[in-house]
Amino acid sequence: MTPMVDLAFLLLTFFVLAATLTKPKVIEIIYPEVSPIPTPIESKNAITLLLGKDIGETYYYEGIFKGDSTRLIQTTFSPKEFRSVLLHRNASVIADISTLRDDFQAQRIDEATYRNQYVGIVSSRNAPMVIVKTQDKTPYERIISAMDELNITEVRKRAVQRMTKEEQLLLEERKGHDNK
Repeated sequence: MTPMVDLAFLLLTFFVLAATLTKPKVIEIIYPEVSPIPTPIESKNAITLLLGKDIGETYYYEGIFKGDSTRLIQTTFSPKEFRSVLLHRNASVIADISTLRDDFQAQRIDEATYRNQYVGIVSSRNAPMVIVKTQDKTPYERIISAMDELNITEVRKRAVQRMTKEEQLLLEERKGHDNK
């Protein structure tokens, strides 16, 4: 009986120490400083995802923001909504990546060549650029969900920014219109 008690205390001590030594992992989102010179983005490739405080406050628009003429489309992260939009817009990139992966798995190219060509494909001019814009009270889990959707659809050109005041006003107006 004594050896079992000793073993129990040793295991208990181990699990207590192991549990206190592991620290929770937190993802910190650091917004870059606003540059006075905006990065040029082709409007045909731009998709902006607006994330509000609640799940029902998920909208996107295509192209460049043009004030009141910008058409917000309400969406969710289900496979039939925003994901299908991204898959459609990114179809040629996904096909090129699939061919590249097949070549790599068949050992027709080495890993260095694979990585270089992969970077070239996902950063090409025809690859969509997704800008995820958040409010101050947007929960991080919504941002992580958006990043997961971008990973699933192989969208690598992305940015996370704060919503402009004009976008917030349009979002509030659209949200009020949808609630009526």
